[in-house]
Amino acid sequence: MQSGSDMIRGRIIFIAVLLVLFFLYLAGRLYYVQIVRHEHYYEQARAKYVTSQTTRGARGEIFDCDGNLLVGNMPCRNVSITPCNIKKEHDRETAALLGYYLQLPFTEVYEKVTRKTREVTDPDGRTVAKPNQYAPIARNVPLETARALQAKLQERKLLTGVHFENTFMRYYPKGKLFSNVLGFTNMEHDKVIAVMGVERFFDKEIRASSGKTTYERSRDGRVISEAPLKETKSRDGLNLYLTIKEPIQAILEEELDRAVAKWSPKAAYAVMADPQGNILAMAQRPSFDPNERGSMDPATWRIRITEDVFEPGSIMKAVTVAGALDYGVVTPQTMIDCGPGRWTYLGRPLTDTHAYGMQDVTGVIRKSSNIGTAKIALLMGEARLDRTLRKFGFGNRTGLPIKPETRGILPPLRRWDGLSITRFGMGYGVAVSPVQ
Repeated sequence: MQSGSDMIRGRIIFIAVLLVLFFLYLAGRLYYVQIVRHEHYYEQARAKYVTSQTTRGARGEIFDCDGNLLVGNMPCRNVSITPCNIKKEHDRETAALLGYYLQLPFTEVYEKVTRKTREVTDPDGRTVAKPNQYAPIARNVPLETARALQAKLQERKLLTGVHFENTFMRYYPKGKLFSNVLGFTNMEHDKVIAVMGVERFFDKEIRASSGKTTYERSRDGRVISEAPLKETKSRDGLNLYLTIKEPIQAILEEELDRAVAKWSPKAAYAVMADPQGNILAMAQRPSFDPNERGSMDPATWRIRITEDVFEPGSIMKAVTVAGALDYGVVTPQTMIDCGPGRWTYLGRPLTDTHAYGMQDVTGVIRKSSNIGTAKIALLMGEARLDRTLRKFGFGNRTGLPIKPETRGILPPLRRWDGLSITRFGMGYGVAVSPVQ
């Protein structure tokens, strides 16, 4: 009797220990699932009943000073699919309609439609198959095409799993007009990238921000409630107004085209500005049409107006004389000996096209005398000439909203040699950009 009782007691203790161990394991497992892996399983569950929709603001538009549109946004739509929500029996017809309306190869679209799952690596390092919930089909589809496709899919009851996102495509209504300065944008991984010109310089101001709206959904992907669970609104970019006047810009470019047709230069540029320095028109050749991306030559993208440099030559003489008058070194009536057309300074000759003899300062400008200008520069002295040229902006960037921009070439005063004062003042040995 005693041994039998001990056996029963032993069994009870053994079963009790097993139950305790089981409940300890169960408690540990619940702790692991509900506490340690809470976020992981919560996101998995949430993904089954929550969907998000991204909204995009419009990039700021660019206008001339009178409000004429130079760069705008054309409404269009991006088309994408949720392959796992498209029934297998509808795969071929859905792919055929998408390919036909969007002018895409059937095999390419069909492959995306039939890819119902995708392989991902979970936190434990295991490869698992998950429903494929997104595949892009086409970007920047014209509204008319998108509406026709959507209507046809709805008519055939194939709209489930096909999505149309409202968006904007950058549009340049004037084609080549002012294109090098305006610049353009590209799309990379669903992000607008400003490549060059004003588009790039003011990208921070005219860039739009995206919004996101989160909804509850049913198992087939349909939105259950109109009221979103969470919503972040998108924001449009700021519009930009330039000092450019479109009519003057058009005339300038027409004249530039005539000059290019007549002389066939490697490059040509022209700038028109008012006395306050506001740019009214600015153009260069070669150029490009930003709407025709297939034919754009990257060699034409460079903004020569702010990057090229050349010796300004005799146009600098007026600047030198203006400085001499301002400092009171000469007056319009001061006589300058321009000599027989040849003058030697520090062993180096300087010539004029004619023997101008004695000329007043007005005559020096009127005759464009190299010798006369050099002698006026000597009367000014190096420091005053350097200060005059820099006050006029030579050797500095203009501050236009365009990058890159050269400073030109005007050596600092400490690097001038003995001849510099006789050469810089008449536009030799220095370099400027077209806009300078």
